[in-house]
This record gives sequence, structure tokens and C-alpha cells, in this order.
Amino acid sequence: MLDDLQVITEDQIHQDLVFLIDHLLPSASGSHLAIASRMDPPWPMARWRVRAEMTEVRAKDLRFYPQESATFLNDVMDLKLAAR
Repeated sequence: MLDDLQVITEDQIHQDLVFLIDHLLPSASGSHLAIASRMDPPWPMARWRVRAEMTEVRAKDLRFYPQESATFLNDVMDLKLAAR
């Protein structure tokens, strides 16, 4: 797990990480790498997308729809809130 990737500013570190990822992805070891960042890194992400070598979870994927929020708050948290 790499967290706060946006704080890395050294180009050499990014180049080294790309090398690591390029050699990790085709492995049959079952290894996975999770990366959390507030920005897209300067990596060849388009290439990895086309090859289906990465899965992205963006902010829009983490948002709840109003009905999902209501279900969670009322059914799971048992708050029984009234709809407005």
C-alpha cells in the first residue's frame, strides 16, 4: 500500500515506482499494489488501463446516492430519519 502519493515530487522515485509496477503486474504471484493519492501520478496509466492491468476507484465511485444514504442510516444504523 502506497498512501499520500501526491507528496512525492522526485522524478526518479516516480520512474522507479513505474519500473516496479511494470514488473509486478505480469507476475503470477498474486501480488497486488494499492495506491492512494489526491492526484494522478505522472505514470503511464493509459497504458495500464488499456491492458486492464489496473482498477481505479475515484471519488464518484465512493459517493452514496440519496436512497443508499437513507437505507444505510435508517436500516443499518437504525436511526429512522424522516424523508424531507
